Amino acid sequence: MHETTMDSYLSGSRITSYDKDIYDFQWMDYPYMGKGISHEAIRIINNYAYIAQALGAVKNYHISITIPDSK
Repeated sequence: MHETTMDSYLSGSRITSYDKDIYDFQWMDYPYMGKGISHEAIRIINNYAYIAQALGAVKNYHISITIPDSK
């Protein structure tokens, strides 16, 4: 996820927070992930999804979270 924005609004004793983001795949080439089959599998699956997204087979999606809080 990237391009995250978070806003908070205060109304009396209530605070409402809004978190908005776009979930999409980005190319993963992290040499610091360590060695092992599981890390390599995650990288391969992620990069396959990135290619599928670049070809239009997978679409990114918007996430919006509202967190009400009263004190």
